[in-house]
Amino acid sequence: LPLISDRILTPTRKSEPHLVNMWRRSNGKVCAGVCFTGVNKTEFSPDAKYSSWGQTWASSKANYLSKVGKKHLIVCVGRLSPEKSVDEL
Repeated sequence: LPLISDRILTPTRKSEPHLVNMWRRSNGKVCAGVCFTGVNKTEFSPDAKYSSWGQTWASSKANYLSKVGKKHLIVCVGRLSPEKSVDEL
């Protein structure tokens, strides 16, 4: 797989050293990196609803819910896992 893949992303720095060695090309080029998981508490907080982006999103959500005749919108992207620190939210 390392020979045909452009890059491998790992979820944590702890898992990266082993994978970096697997995805090191013969020319020494490293084709691995960390794609951090978790929630950015600055962007995803109750205060964000007062930002211009939050107001735009709330308006779009309200328009959609009205259009489809629903009261609530549930959004889930990804999975919950300990390294995402959801216990801090």
